Amino acid sequence: MTATPQPFIASTSFGQSADGFGWLNANAEALQAIGSIAALLAAVIAILALVRAGLDSAARTRPYVVVEYRVPEQGMSRLDLVVRNVGPTAARDISLKFRPSLASDNPERRLANLAAGRFEDTVSVMGPGQELFSVLQVDDKDDTKSDVGPVLTVDVSYRSPWWRIGSYTDRFELQRSVYTGHVFTRSSDSVLGRLSKIAKDLGKIEANQKGATNATLMLASAVEMGFNRVASPCAGVQWGHQRVGQNIHRVENIGDAVAENVTLTVDPTMFRDGDPFDGAQTVHPGQRLEFVAEASLATADSTVLVSWTEGSGSEVEEWRFKA
Repeated sequence: MTATPQPFIASTSFGQSADGFGWLNANAEALQAIGSIAALLAAVIAILALVRAGLDSAARTRPYVVVEYRVPEQGMSRLDLVVRNVGPTAARDISLKFRPSLASDNPERRLANLAAGRFEDTVSVMGPGQELFSVLQVDDKDDTKSDVGPVLTVDVSYRSPWWRIGSYTDRFELQRSVYTGHVFTRSSDSVLGRLSKIAKDLGKIEANQKGATNATLMLASAVEMGFNRVASPCAGVQWGHQRVGQNIHRVENIGDAVAENVTLTVDPTMFRDGDPFDGAQTVHPGQRLEFVAEASLATADSTVLVSWTEGSGSEVEEWRFKA
């Protein structure tokens, strides 16, 4: 008996026939709905990406006003209040509110009062990179002598240029110790180091100049005294005058006799505290009388009169010299 061959029919998961289109045809509407949802989700994601990109662009191009403390490089203990626009576009109508208030009736807080008056009104515009600063503390070893307290809170509000919509408000808490507590270093070849060296060198030059001036004055006094002295004591009472420095005068008895009842009469305008000679004195040979008369107060007619008696019952004698 011969078997009759039967036709081969393939079976697939998509349907009962080998072409596989039966399932797709049966679910065409569902597949279209899934495709529509996927397209909608893609559109939503694209829109969100565009919105996010726009927000990022707006944030990057917005004005940004910051308030901070600053210690200048050469200021050491100086403290500045700085308001600056770090954004790429201009900020308008900038308003600052300080807590506690910088304004005070205390005259010693002059720097804080100046800063309060400066920012009392609205600042109309600040361009990109522009900054305004006010000094709140000058160089002082004691940082507590500042015109502001340990913490200063600043509320700042401003808006974007007219072609953009947006207004902003920020708050900054400024701690004074963070800025005044830092340590400075200074090298010898820095600008401040070189200025310090120049100041020291100028001080040495000034000291040397004063020494040379004093030496010149002493030499002049010695020469003047040499003219007033003689090789040997003069017979009787003789006087010599010596000026030491600008204002010190010495009157010496260079004779061999005793001068009694000696008085000096000096132009009273040359003394700020009145005439220093209140009575007669006895001056032996080699002794001196010394007084201070300010040369800057002397006039062309300012002279010193020396009066004395020599020996018992002698007449009063006088001697004058220019002061």
